[in-house]
Amino acid sequence: MMHQETIIGMAGEVLGSDRLGGRWFELGGSSMDAARFVSRVLIELGVELSVVDLLSTPDVSAYLGALDPAPEASPKVEEVKTLDSGAASPS
Repeated sequence: MMHQETIIGMAGEVLGSDRLGGRWFELGGSSMDAARFVSRVLIELGVELSVVDLLSTPDVSAYLGALDPAPEASPKVEEVKTLDSGAASPS
């Protein structure tokens, strides 16, 4: 699933602007805004971004637009069955 447009929209909401062509700080963002933005993207979309990369990129729009359009699916968590401590263990 492609997340770039959604992530770029989220960045615009945080920065209060649709104009994202420049450095994060030049666009009015703070380091706390960047941390909140990266956390929101991870929580809502499961996409992990680097605060350091976001803050050091010369063009936020290009950085976010270059994200992998199809991130690898998270590994499935298999159900782990535990033995009841009062039950007999299998031999």
